[in-house]
Amino acid sequence: MVSPLRIRAARAADAAEMARVNVRSWREAYRGLMRDEVLDDPELPRLRERFWTTVLTDERYRANRVAVAERGDEVIGIAMTAPPQDAEGPWDAQLYVLYVVEVEHGSGAGAALLDAVLGRRESAVLWVADPNPRAQAFYRKHGFVADGMASVEEGVRVIRMVRSGLAPIGLGLAALGRPAYITTGRRLDLGGDRTVAVMRKHAHDMLDAAWARGIRFIDAARSYGLAEEFLGSWLAEHPERRAELTIESKWGYEYVGGWQMDAEVHERKEHSLPMFERQWPETLAALGAAPGLYLIHSLTPGSPALGDAALLDRLRALATTGVRVGISTSGPRQGDALDAARELENSPFSAVQATWNLLEPSAGPALARAHDAGWFVVVKEAVANGRLSPAGAAGEPAAADFAASDGQSIDAFAIGAARSQSWCDLVLSGAVTRRQLDSNLASRAPSTDVAALAALAVDPAVYWAARGARDWT
Repeated sequence: MVSPLRIRAARAADAAEMARVNVRSWREAYRGLMRDEVLDDPELPRLRERFWTTVLTDERYRANRVAVAERGDEVIGIAMTAPPQDAEGPWDAQLYVLYVVEVEHGSGAGAALLDAVLGRRESAVLWVADPNPRAQAFYRKHGFVADGMASVEEGVRVIRMVRSGLAPIGLGLAALGRPAYITTGRRLDLGGDRTVAVMRKHAHDMLDAAWARGIRFIDAARSYGLAEEFLGSWLAEHPERRAELTIESKWGYEYVGGWQMDAEVHERKEHSLPMFERQWPETLAALGAAPGLYLIHSLTPGSPALGDAALLDRLRALATTGVRVGISTSGPRQGDALDAARELENSPFSAVQATWNLLEPSAGPALARAHDAGWFVVVKEAVANGRLSPAGAAGEPAAADFAASDGQSIDAFAIGAARSQSWCDLVLSGAVTRRQLDSNLASRAPSTDVAALAALAVDPAVYWAARGARDWT
């Protein structure tokens, strides 16, 4: 039986083991990049042990955050952040060290170490060897992008990668996977030809655009028409991209619209164990592999899933396989549903996707509680299904005025407000055109007074009633 992974703060007594991991990782990762005489120097382990002893005992390095990953009694990974070397730079921290022995690559140890030494919302900078495609792919997956700066250190070319303090953006496929949806401006965005072939090609084009712009999180669902199938066929065309992506999908709704624009019913909800057992294999077949996150779709406080012991046990079993199990929420009582899921005894859930925007921010306190409990928090519908976009701006004049005063488009303003929430880990873009995606990605934190923004909120019951009445176009 494989011993569980454990992450903890490093201690001075760990210096020798940390040096061993340090040297082993250098030899595994940098052979051919660093000079052999450096890697094979018999004094290297002793020098690295001295380095780690100093870091862990000298008062000068009190601000450093240093962690180790253990498997059983053996240290298999190390990480360290500290104040940035460039004190004038805009970053909160610099990642100086993150090494995991090769046999543990893909085990989750690297991501866990990164979380241990760097807050999810901290801006950060790092330098990484180039070429080093595996490491660079890992950092891109965790929100870092190369900024064009390069240098040479001890004969090794390195490039700089940076991460902003705003939550990253992912691409949601709700509007790309089916012919009809409730987004404002859809007729102009997609035109009249909504055949499967045309929609598949358009979805692939948008996935290519998202990839080229550094987006590494994709969201789908069983109910989004053929979204999972479109994503799966795109992944089959680009198998090398899968390892860099985090893929999220959802079960509990099924698409029943028959690919018709005027279908009487477009989706059907059922939160039962039989529904899960049917939809999970469908998701696997469509995507070609398990998603990283799998959520109950649109959980409400009255959902039978919260009291279904057999279903909850099945979800706990899924969570042990490495899939992060969670919920998405909708309706005026999102916060109640989220708190109920989080407070379950031995809850299988550790991720949430919730609607939060300037018009409907009521879930914010519950999302903050979930974030504080270690949940991964994703915001959906940040532009309120197009109400907070250029196509819907005429209907939201107060928000449009705030955005104009802040020098942003209304969609960027709304996305930026979501990205700047301290509890938010990722914001989904529902873009269906490259222009919309670029506008969303240009978002920044609003400079508008928080109290003024709060005045934009409407009563949740009113908001959700209006959402439920929107036309499918």
